[in-house]
Amino acid sequence: EGPVFEAILNQAAELCAASQASLQLANAERTKFEIASYWGFEETAFSVGGSAPLDSGRPIPEAIRTGHTVNITDLRDTDFYRENDPVVSHVVDVEGVRSWVIVPLMNGPQAIGAIALSRKEVKPFVETEIHLVESFAAQAVIAIENSRQFRALETLNAELEDRVKEQVSEIERMGKLKRFLPAAVADTVIS
Repeated sequence: EGPVFEAILNQAAELCAASQASLQLANAERTKFEIASYWGFEETAFSVGGSAPLDSGRPIPEAIRTGHTVNITDLRDTDFYRENDPVVSHVVDVEGVRSWVIVPLMNGPQAIGAIALSRKEVKPFVETEIHLVESFAAQAVIAIENSRQFRALETLNAELEDRVKEQVSEIERMGKLKRFLPAAVADTVIS
């Protein structure tokens, strides 16, 4: 997933003239989200694998919880910034983010994560750019589902391999018994 996410973020950021992009995924319990990939950050509040609670009212968890796009013209003009929220203040004061759009990764009726794009100038994301990011979000969901299906297939293959090994072992034991016992007795012992 990592290289696919990086390519998606890179292309989305370039096509939307964004300075930074990140992809977050909610955990299975929907209690937190984790940064799966990011592009263009010089310094970030979180690193890949870093997580944050999904129940905060901040923009990224809001997009994941509600399944709705969050489009912020100027982060400095939000209650989060005015109230000195530590994460939003870091994003604005250290990373220099001003305009921000967060598009949920929709898998059916529920968001499983989000793609966030930001600009270091006050330049809101327009509808055509948001639609473009939605297309990239759909590609990310496909990549995630393909990866999950591949892991499930690997697990099934490993289980099948174990069962085949057990059956081969059983056949070998049957063969040994049949060499030393009459066939009817060996069959009775095996069953």
